[in-house]
Amino acid sequence: MVSATGVLVVWHQAPATTLEEMKNREVIFGAHGKGQDTYFFPQLMNKLLGYKFKTVLGYPGSADVMHALERGETHAYVYIWASLKSRQGAWLNEGKLIPFANYSLETPADRPDLPLVTDLATDPDHKAIFEFFSSIATVGRSFATPPEVPRARVTALRKAFSETMTDPAFLADAKKRKMDIEPMAGEAIQEVIAKTVATPEAVIDKAKAALQ
Repeated sequence: MVSATGVLVVWHQAPATTLEEMKNREVIFGAHGKGQDTYFFPQLMNKLLGYKFKTVLGYPGSADVMHALERGETHAYVYIWASLKSRQGAWLNEGKLIPFANYSLETPADRPDLPLVTDLATDPDHKAIFEFFSSIATVGRSFATPPEVPRARVTALRKAFSETMTDPAFLADAKKRKMDIEPMAGEAIQEVIAKTVATPEAVIDKAKAALQ
């Protein structure tokens, strides 16, 4: 229904609030665990792009990191853009939270000014690593069925999904709830997954090394 495009955001009172400044000053990211994007992207940007991010693990959820930002305990966070606008829209409007980059395979339509993390890399292997991890955002929280579901049933489900995404009543309800709707067809998502799974082992090995 909507991509899980992620943004890297920094608190307005952080030691650095731009990508250029962050090359020379330490910025502390709040994160959950090593198996999540809240850890992946700061760590990869350190190893592959030369940033000076420090990551503090163990925050149970996004609300806990938001409180840590207010207290000055951390400075930055990796958040899903649609959720951030819905939950922390006031902070964005007030300038308390400053987005400075995003991870996805495409730039969000409403923030074309934000650079893709992938585009910050110049080395082809580094670009491939960021693209591999950025596919998380494009696949997002997709709907799926087991592989043994008959093809005709999959086709019917995809057709029903597409029709729902253009239904006036559905769109009106989503707007009322302040929810973005940016649908992506199942066929397109499947192509992204296939490309991600086919990522060369050499790229995966370099990604693992960067996350050590």
